[in-house]
Amino acid sequence: MRRGSLDRALGGMAIDGQQVPAAGAEVHAQGARIGRVTSAASAPALDRPLALAILKRDSLTPGTRVEILHDTCRLSGEVVRLPLRKGELR
Repeated sequence: MRRGSLDRALGGMAIDGQQVPAAGAEVHAQGARIGRVTSAASAPALDRPLALAILKRDSLTPGTRVEILHDTCRLSGEVVRLPLRKGELR
């Protein structure tokens, strides 16, 4: 990393299932830790939770599969583009 450069940024995630991850939960991709959840909430219109996280910049590509370590379980999901807009998420 170059001095003065930022290697992390805010990213959005759509979570599979119904469980909402807690703030601070670790986010992993391809077996490596890439960040932490900052906030999450249920999105009834999408029938799945959405989350914001500080993620490594090279993991911000929409569609990147992630795993969130939440309590004693692992939640799966994918990175989505910000800002989160109605009609762009499935």
